[in-house]
Amino acid sequence: MALSVLNYFYEIPKSFAKIWLFAIALMFFPLTYAGFIEAGFISQDILPMWWMRFLSGVVGVSALFYFILKHIAIKKYTPIEYYNVFGFLSDGLGAIVLLAIAPLLFSFLGFEYHVLYNVVFGFMGFVGVLHFIGIQKHQQLMAELTSLARIITATIFFALFLNGTLDGLALLVGSYDIFFAFVYFILRSRL
Repeated sequence: MALSVLNYFYEIPKSFAKIWLFAIALMFFPLTYAGFIEAGFISQDILPMWWMRFLSGVVGVSALFYFILKHIAIKKYTPIEYYNVFGFLSDGLGAIVLLAIAPLLFSFLGFEYHVLYNVVFGFMGFVGVLHFIGIQKHQQLMAELTSLARIITATIFFALFLNGTLDGLALLVGSYDIFFAFVYFILRSRL
């Protein structure tokens, strides 16, 4: 489903779609089998299933990186394209890194890790995809959408911080999102 939405904005090569669907299928079987193990229907060690899921994720992420590096040409960007490049690097690639090593990174930096952050990382990845589309086409529209999404996200993070649900990291993320959105809204007439 995500590929069909993305294909509306950017023509996805069939080779990438096949590799991505293969990786998703590789994830499906060990996760389903692991579900039966955890439910008690099958008596077996679950660790091999998690390793198979991890390796299929590596296949998918490797294909994604290959696709991105192959299709982003180094050129002189316009200011709006630079905005989308920086947004893609911070949100798109940042989400992949955080989904992979967030618990370790958070404990190293002294922050408390909440599973709720995985939803945020998924949202970051989606905003990163919008920025990636904005590098190629629909620059202004994608910048508008991502800036509005950042303002909504920042508001939610500020509320969760003030409510005491999340710690100072929520304040940091909210401030970053507001800053990034305001840069666009203040400079959009020049972009």
